[in-house]
Amino acid sequence: MDIGCLSAFSFKFHVLLSWIFVSKLNLGTPGAMDALTISSWLIVIRQLMYIFGGRCPNTWRGSSISAFTDVLPVVKLSISYGRMLRSDLLWSQYTSCCCWGVLM
Repeated sequence: MDIGCLSAFSFKFHVLLSWIFVSKLNLGTPGAMDALTISSWLIVIRQLMYIFGGRCPNTWRGSSISAFTDVLPVVKLSISYGRMLRSDLLWSQYTSCCCWGVLM
């Protein structure tokens, strides 16, 4: 419930900031980007306060070694993804070089 209220508040805050920055201060697109950045950081800061502030005691119990028990499958997946990305980039360079005669 708290996270839903946070999302609703941040949306209202974002609309208000966008209106102020774009319409009242005439900042245009940079003002809209600033409003989005500020409202996004508001969500991050408020969620960190929720987690570490003690409002929900079951969310954070401190760091422990159990956080790293199943890290090996994640590392294997990351390595295989890196290999796939590398081969895809090499293949796209090879095909563009052969098809277009241009060395990238």
